[in-house]
Amino acid sequence: MKNKIVKKIPRKKAHSNTNVEKHPPKAHEKNHSKKAETHTRTTHRTHTPKKKEVRLNKKNLLNLLAVTIIVLLLLSSALFIYVQINEIKSSKNSVINFFANINNKYFANEEEVPLMAVVNGNAISIEELDVRYERLPPQLKQMITKEQYMDQLIDEELLVQEAMDRGYDVTSEEIKESLSILAEQAGVNLLDLEDILAEQNISIDELEEIYKRERLITKLINDSVINQVSLIDEEIEKYYEDNSETFVIPEAIKVNHLIICHEESVRCESNRTKEEAIEFAKLVYGYIDESNFIEVVKQYSEEPNADVSGGALEGPSLQGYVTKADPFDQVFLEEAFKLNAGEYSEPVETVFGIHIIKVFEKKEEGNLPFEDVKEEINFTLTTETQRTIFTEMLEGIRDVAVITRFDDME
Repeated sequence: MKNKIVKKIPRKKAHSNTNVEKHPPKAHEKNHSKKAETHTRTTHRTHTPKKKEVRLNKKNLLNLLAVTIIVLLLLSSALFIYVQINEIKSSKNSVINFFANINNKYFANEEEVPLMAVVNGNAISIEELDVRYERLPPQLKQMITKEQYMDQLIDEELLVQEAMDRGYDVTSEEIKESLSILAEQAGVNLLDLEDILAEQNISIDELEEIYKRERLITKLINDSVINQVSLIDEEIEKYYEDNSETFVIPEAIKVNHLIICHEESVRCESNRTKEEAIEFAKLVYGYIDESNFIEVVKQYSEEPNADVSGGALEGPSLQGYVTKADPFDQVFLEEAFKLNAGEYSEPVETVFGIHIIKVFEKKEEGNLPFEDVKEEINFTLTTETQRTIFTEMLEGIRDVAVITRFDDME
């Protein structure tokens, strides 16, 4: 069955318990309905924490909440694959996943609630979309529109339902562990955690439901995507051989220079004329021998911080080296690459001034050894394969889903 996208449905007739299917509700729908009946109140505690300590720790906790807003988006999209590979190596980052899923979805009352969508009979409200979108970091809001984020919320609901349909469950012990780790990371105890959350209109019941959903999706993706890919060395070697041009080291030099400025030079101010600068550079050139280039640079070069850097240059292509493709003056590059390791040039004129150049090391063009790039290739191939598996799984779930989306979404 293909997605049913229904436009312009009167919102006044939409309730939080709307079920657009004529079929009996699935197991996960019954569970959600039961939760809605039994969790209509927000727990309030009478415990009063030490105010000074809690003020300090509350900021820490709220920082954790802000950081984890982005996690929901990642879990319910193909972008998940890029971060999950690293996260499964350390459970530390997964503790506060899904904190962005703070809403009253499972604690709704019988009042009418404007709906964003109904996914296999489960409602997602406009309020939930608005609240969660507003919690996104400003940088992320520039990358994703509210309509695109709505698609992510629908995918999230589909993944939760799929996990439940496949029999995944989350124990109370797992949820308690998540709460304990969150409190520890925030620097508070569990009692203080509840009070701080209450100030943000979040109950412990809601937080437990958030962690349940996060763990359901994580278990589903770990088993159905992450653990499905294991490359052998032959596959990695074949990729290396088939893409050998990707692993080429360009010709590169480790180079230092000395510069003398004049009144016409760019970004190099001096009152001397060009002719005077050339004569002075020739004089300095006479002081240089095979062993003292750095000392002469530190004493005579007019480049800022030359007394610290010794005139060392580095391009963006290869750490510690300069290549012909790097954004340096072409005259400078041509003269520098004429030199062999250990040689230094006579004064060279560029738009920036008068240079004396020395090459300390020279690397010829060649291929990176397989062992040096094996890990990188493994990561690339694994990521691409997992992304494909995840995309196909999600598309399959969408194809058989009944999704009703409502209009006038702003």
